[in-house]
Amino acid sequence: MKFMAKKAKEINDPEYFWEAHRVGIEKEYLHIEQLTNLAALPPSGFDVCVFPLKIVGGSAAPARVVAIFK
Repeated sequence: MKFMAKKAKEINDPEYFWEAHRVGIEKEYLHIEQLTNLAALPPSGFDVCVFPLKIVGGSAAPARVVAIFK
């Protein structure tokens, strides 16, 4: 991802960096990034719940992401 951001700055084309986000046009998907403390999770035995803020007219939002241990 860092390479893509650097390349987008070099060629000054914002469309280059966001190309991956266009996947959702044809097939819906969930994109989550910038999570922290993932090393504290076990390899299995938990569910992930995502609680995004509702932003009118928005296509993205900050969210509280939690792990619920089984």
